[in-house]
Amino acid sequence: MMIFAGMLTMEANEPVDLNIFNHLAVGVDAGTTGFGADLAVPLTRFLQFQVGFSAMPKFTGTYDLDLNENGYRNAWGTYKSIPADKVALKGKLNMMNGKVLVNFYPVPVSGFHLTVGAFFGNSDVIEVYNKEPGALQYINEANQEIDRANQKPSSSGYQHQDYIGVKLGDYLLVPNEDGDVKATFKTRSSRLYVGLGTGRAIPKKRVGVKFDIGCMLWGKPEISCNDIELQDEDWDGKGAKALRIMSKMSVYPCLNLRLCGRIF
Repeated sequence: MMIFAGMLTMEANEPVDLNIFNHLAVGVDAGTTGFGADLAVPLTRFLQFQVGFSAMPKFTGTYDLDLNENGYRNAWGTYKSIPADKVALKGKLNMMNGKVLVNFYPVPVSGFHLTVGAFFGNSDVIEVYNKEPGALQYINEANQEIDRANQKPSSSGYQHQDYIGVKLGDYLLVPNEDGDVKATFKTRSSRLYVGLGTGRAIPKKRVGVKFDIGCMLWGKPEISCNDIELQDEDWDGKGAKALRIMSKMSVYPCLNLRLCGRIF
């Protein structure tokens, strides 16, 4: 009896492995959030914690957009053409994020998991701007002459002229006083993430694979032109379908494949 009691005492005094920070894994991943790397540690048998970063390659493209007018009439009624009928713009994708994720494994022996966490990054996800700084000053000069002409009374037979610019739906984008245009697609800089998947953040063997599908909740985007936020009514015109869809994208879909290795 005394021997049995002694065995119970020894078992009670032995430390219990709670699986807290007793392993470390490093992973690399690729998906709709770009390419990334992270570290993972266990919190309990049911929870594994990841911290890292991801970045989308900075894809750029050049776009030639038509101006709404090729010329105008000045205050003396003389027709004047403008040097170009298109505006050359450059677009850039700029998506970089830090990430903090917690993976919950309802059945620890299985790789199925639910994930919650957050991404933190720059808010200007897409930027569009003219290739050469100040290159659109000729449009400002034309609009100044149009403004002077529009001050003439309509009783003289003069017909009002619209400013020259690029039509984005019902919004007319004209250069700022420096001769530049800039449009941005902006979201929240902190974005909640929810998802599910298979595989482990910390593999049971030395190397493992983890796949996740989820979504990043970044709120209603803000689309601005020259620091002026555009409103829903600006997307009612012709040719604004893509921008109208983008303006309502409050959720960003995420697919991610991760290769990881356990350090210890």
